Amino acid sequence: MNKMTKWLSATLFITSSAALQASDALTPSWYVHADIAQLKQSSVKIDTIAEDDKQNLDTLIGKLFNGNLATQVQQVTFFGENIEKNKGNALLKGQFDTSDILAFTKSIQTKPNYQKQNFQGTEIYQWSVVINGSDFVNKNTVKIDRASSANEHGEENLGTVYFAQLDNNQLLFSKNESSIKGLVSGKSRLFDITQTEPFKVVVNIKEALLHAGLNKNEAIENIEFDSAILQRMEQVSFKLSEQSDQVMLQAGLKTDNTIAAERIESLINGLLIIQMMASNVKPEVKELMGNLTTHVDGLNLIIKTQLSVNTLNKMLAH
Repeated sequence: MNKMTKWLSATLFITSSAALQASDALTPSWYVHADIAQLKQSSVKIDTIAEDDKQNLDTLIGKLFNGNLATQVQQVTFFGENIEKNKGNALLKGQFDTSDILAFTKSIQTKPNYQKQNFQGTEIYQWSVVINGSDFVNKNTVKIDRASSANEHGEENLGTVYFAQLDNNQLLFSKNESSIKGLVSGKSRLFDITQTEPFKVVVNIKEALLHAGLNKNEAIENIEFDSAILQRMEQVSFKLSEQSDQVMLQAGLKTDNTIAAERIESLINGLLIIQMMASNVKPEVKELMGNLTTHVDGLNLIIKTQLSVNTLNKMLAH
């Protein structure tokens, strides 16, 4: 892998750790999707995000799943229903070699608490995932909140993971037995992220390297905002894409009325003006804020900005 960075490795690990611990996916109310094939071709390069991290994205996926299969992953989608529950799903898409899948299923037989069951003609595997956190990030620079604790060897148990091969192009992982059975049986919605979102989001996902969405009221039950305006938000979505030497960022907020969308826009623009007037703003941040635009379209607030790849590299390298 030539153009992937340790930042992307740390990002995927943090995202996958949080997402796989997050929710039930009978009807997805949140998702995070990464186009791995395109990310590998991205010109974004980060030199230092986790000081001691020596992993690239292929190696990272290899540690989480299987070494040879890692190079065959083209897309990864994390999705679920309620983000506060200790459940969640990951769908990997790619051109997977049958022999590598077989090698993977054999390798997990040595994992702690390994079991296998046949469910409606599909083999479902389960085992306990134990990792060394230092394999992925420097704990002094990146903190990951987990319910599990490290043993004397620095290993951490992330809990039980379930796996099923849907076909040669789709591999499914889950943190919940009922979720994976529902997805395998077709009772739950196994969306095709390459064609559509699991639910309609505000941002335009076309050509996105990374995009995500969350329906607030469905995904988070016990959230309270101090601001009455922010309480009017119903959905948050995000998109990252790359055009030539520019990184394009887009966020979308869906509210329950137009007045709320306009007030949130005013709040953002006011904060932006105050920040731009500050004397200690770094040039990279000024570029990011200087390119920021907002637009209200009915119930939706769309926020866009862009910056050069070189500028983004400088920002994240510090």
